[in-house]
Amino acid sequence: MNLRLKHISLPLASFALEVDTEVREPATVLFGPSGAGKTSLLELLAGLRQPASALIQLDGHTLTDTSKGVFVPSRQRRIGYVPQDLALFPHLSVRGNLLYGRHHRQGDNPLVTFERVTDALEIKPLLRRGVRDLSGGEKRRVALARALLASPRLLLLDEPLSNLDSKLKSKVLSYLALIRDEFRLPMIYVTHDHFEAMALARHVIVLLRGRIVQTGPPLEVFNRPAAAALSALEEVETVQPARVIAVTGNLTTVAVGQTRLISAAEPAPAIGSEVFVCVRAEDVVLAKSPNPVLRESSARNRVSGVIRGITPHGPMMRIDLDCGFPLAALLTKQACEELALAADDAVLALIKAPHVRLIPRSGT
Repeated sequence: MNLRLKHISLPLASFALEVDTEVREPATVLFGPSGAGKTSLLELLAGLRQPASALIQLDGHTLTDTSKGVFVPSRQRRIGYVPQDLALFPHLSVRGNLLYGRHHRQGDNPLVTFERVTDALEIKPLLRRGVRDLSGGEKRRVALARALLASPRLLLLDEPLSNLDSKLKSKVLSYLALIRDEFRLPMIYVTHDHFEAMALARHVIVLLRGRIVQTGPPLEVFNRPAAAALSALEEVETVQPARVIAVTGNLTTVAVGQTRLISAAEPAPAIGSEVFVCVRAEDVVLAKSPNPVLRESSARNRVSGVIRGITPHGPMMRIDLDCGFPLAALLTKQACEELALAADDAVLALIKAPHVRLIPRSGT
C-alpha cells in the first residue's frame, strides 16, 4: 500500500487538522486521545468530508486534489469504512446488509468471497436474522464483513472495539488479525488503546490536536513516547518481546530474555509463539527482601531486580528496574520512603498473573 496524505488542512472546532505524511505499512494504527482529529482524518480518506486543502492518493490513484478540483465521490473510492456506530441498516437482514453495496470487479481480491468472508467471521448462522437481534460482537463482525464484501482497496476502522468487554475484545481482535493476515487487506485502525495497537499494528501514527507528533513501529512508539500528552491515556509502561514456552491450565509461561513470567492471559497463545509482554507500572509491587508476608502472597511472579532510577511521576514515584529486562513500577512517595529505596538497591518485584498481558506479535 502507498497512501499519500499531502497538504491536508481541515478546520475543526478548536484546532485545524494539519497532516503531511505517507503510509506504506498495510497494518497502520492511528493513535491518540479522543478529540485528536483521528475520525476526521478517516472521513477525509473515505470522501465523507471536504478539506480546505488536500492531496490524497492511494496506490497512484488520486482521490482528492483541491489544487486541481479533483474529489472522487466516496462510493467510487473503493475504501471500506467501519464507523464507530457501525451504520448497519436496521430494516435489512444480516444477508441484506452484507449484499448492500457489494461489488464485482475484474481484479478483485480472490480471497474476498461471500462464502469465505462469512465463514471466516463466523456469521453464516446469522444471515437470516435482523440486525436488531444481534449482540454487540455480532454486529461488529457483520459490519466488518459488509466492508470486506465491498471489495475495498483499503479498510478504515474507527474504534471498532469500543464499549466491548475484555473477553469480547480479544475475540474480535482475532477476527481483525485474520483480515490483516489472511485477506491481506491494508487497514488503518483508529484507537486510543495501547493493547489494540500492539495487537494489530506494524506501524503507529500518533496524532495530537490534529498534528502528527510521532511515527514508528509500535514497540518503539510506546516504549519511547515523544509526547508528554500521551500520559493522559492509559499507560503501559513495560512492553517487551517474549516467547511462550509453556501452557499449563489457564497459566502461560513466557521467556523475556532469561527471565520467566507467568500470565493468566485468555485465550492462551500457542507454545513457541512470539508475543509482547505488557505490564502497567501501577500493577508492580516492590519489596526490599523476602519475608513471611511475601511467601503468603498470591502473586505468581516474583522477579529479582536492581533499581536503576527513581523519578517523580505526577503524585507518584516511578521506579525503573533491571530485571534482566526493563520493568517500571509506580509507588507513592510514602512507600518509597518507608522502603528507603535508592539507586542500585536490590529489590523483589511482585506481579499477579492477570496483570501480565500477552499481545501477539505482528510479523514484519
